[in-house]
Amino acid sequence: MKKKAKGALSTVYARLLAAAQRLLNMVKRIDGMPNKDMGKFADQINSLCDKWEA
Repeated sequence: MKKKAKGALSTVYARLLAAAQRLLNMVKRIDGMPNKDMGKFADQINSLCDKWEA
């Protein structure tokens, strides 16, 4: 993790953390969604992770 002077997070890294928190909040809110839809959502998240891990 790169940091700016005085320990401040870079703007881009802060955006990434905010996006990750937004995703986690969404996952917490969709409890009760049909299993088929939750499965599709999980597959999309895993596909995105797979893309960036390669």
